[in-house]
Amino acid sequence: MQDMLYRAVEEWGLTKPESNYYDFWQSILKNPFDRLAALVLATHNDQCIGVGLAHWRPYFSEGCRSVVYMVAAPYRNQGVGDVLKDGMDRVFQQRGLTHQYALVTPENAEIIPFLARCGFTENLHERSFRFCWDGAPYSYIPVPGLTLYPFDRDHFDPKVAGELADFYNRAYSTEHVHPTVTSDLISKLIKTDDAWMVYARDDATGQIAACTECTRFGMFSGIAVLRPWWGTGLAKWITGYSLDEFQKMGIKPLWSMVREKNAASIRLHKSVGSYENGYCRHFISEIPDQDPGAPQTGETAPATRR
Repeated sequence: MQDMLYRAVEEWGLTKPESNYYDFWQSILKNPFDRLAALVLATHNDQCIGVGLAHWRPYFSEGCRSVVYMVAAPYRNQGVGDVLKDGMDRVFQQRGLTHQYALVTPENAEIIPFLARCGFTENLHERSFRFCWDGAPYSYIPVPGLTLYPFDRDHFDPKVAGELADFYNRAYSTEHVHPTVTSDLISKLIKTDDAWMVYARDDATGQIAACTECTRFGMFSGIAVLRPWWGTGLAKWITGYSLDEFQKMGIKPLWSMVREKNAASIRLHKSVGSYENGYCRHFISEIPDQDPGAPQTGETAPATRR
């Protein structure tokens, strides 16, 4: 099954460096069973013609996972996507998961009719601008009394992972996208998910004041500053420092999502040379109750084309 997935992704050109999805698939293919909560393949004549995958990390609620569906070009609009969605529903039912979340970027808008047909509804509250950074100049000024620290595989400390989990739960207490964060979740992000972070610590109290969440595949996915340090320049400092680190790793261009009503984050992104590049739209589907007579599916499940 895993070999079939590799062959399909290669045939679809997704393993070529020039592909827009190259970095994403490289991160998945390293070890799909560490990175994914579920993987479903649609097959026809011993060939993979469609893939559905669900990331391990919870979004919005403990039972919600981010999903991606892809169908080989010759088989689109023939019901393969419906088969994949049905197979993913069954895997979610088995694992006790309750919702699928689909992120739609501007270049993938053609999938929206499929999502609507399969029971996804748009979460308009989370509609976001996509901001891109591709090398524009930026500057920042360090904030006295604070020190920035990297947190990645080479700087991992379980105590810091616990502190960062507490920070997330404070910083994102009013956010819908983050359920409760644990030290185990932070640890898995760092150890298996190609994520790295930069955090700011108050020199006097030792409290973590800010944190960025970054990836090795170009998504600059989170910047959070606790309220006592708003307006100090800390947000721009830790953002600029993270851009420095991205450049040292040779990772460019970058992209982020900012909710369209988040004026402060929009100003921050523009201040470091990022620019708006379309909308990111968010869709949610509730998993139907399981049919008692339905066959059980495993973590990797084939779905037969109808």
